[in-house]
Amino acid sequence: MTTSLRSNPTDLPPIPSACLPRPLDAVAAIRDVANDRFSMRSAVGIRRYEPRQMIFEQSQPCRHIFEIIEGTVKLTIALPDGRRQILAVLGPGDLLGLPLGQQHNTSAIAISDVRVKQIARSVFDASLLLQSRAAAQLQKLFLKMQDMIVSLGRRSATERIASYILETAKSGNSDAATPNQPTWSFTLALSQTDLADHLGLTLETVSRELTKLKNHKIIRMSGRNHLEVLDPSGLSEFADNVSHPQTAPNCGTTNEAPEPVFVGRRRRAAR
Repeated sequence: MTTSLRSNPTDLPPIPSACLPRPLDAVAAIRDVANDRFSMRSAVGIRRYEPRQMIFEQSQPCRHIFEIIEGTVKLTIALPDGRRQILAVLGPGDLLGLPLGQQHNTSAIAISDVRVKQIARSVFDASLLLQSRAAAQLQKLFLKMQDMIVSLGRRSATERIASYILETAKSGNSDAATPNQPTWSFTLALSQTDLADHLGLTLETVSRELTKLKNHKIIRMSGRNHLEVLDPSGLSEFADNVSHPQTAPNCGTTNEAPEPVFVGRRRRAAR
């Protein structure tokens, strides 16, 4: 006598309801897709700011990173007594609000009309490309901070102004001045007040030094901030202090270096 190994289908245990196929819920599927798109829009968005408008403030929680699409932005640090230091001026392609901590250590203020891409901190933390760009930018800013330390500690007011103009002119002109193009023409992003805060000078000193460069036929200014470098080599001499100056007392702020009295080769004053 043999026993059949086949089981009656009715003897099988019931399949759990969670494992049974369910009909497609079209409404739920559309809702999920919409939610995913909304999440992406909230993670990366476009923001616009007017001149002097705050993008983020010092000590605010660092929840977003910003990529400048157009316009210029200044990074500032405010002191308890109300004074401020402008650390850098950033433009298209630069990143703002890099997460060095849980809070922003600077304020970002629009200089011109600005358009930025706002990126959620979580998106930045998951993006190796954004982190690589941030590392390269921080390295460039570190080198600028080194130069700023030397400038504030050792350079005279004349050298600071001339160096800033020279660096700004070169950054906006890919080619050096030549006999066919003997001058540089550009618009300063910073006002004279901002320039004083950036270079650690008083507004009066900035005005005096710009006048000195104009009288020596080194620069020419028109409008509010439009500047033309008439003599790039002469500007470089002022920036590098090649005339072996003797020092004389200077009535600037406490962090202004002594004003040099140029006694060697120097450009002739305006006739």
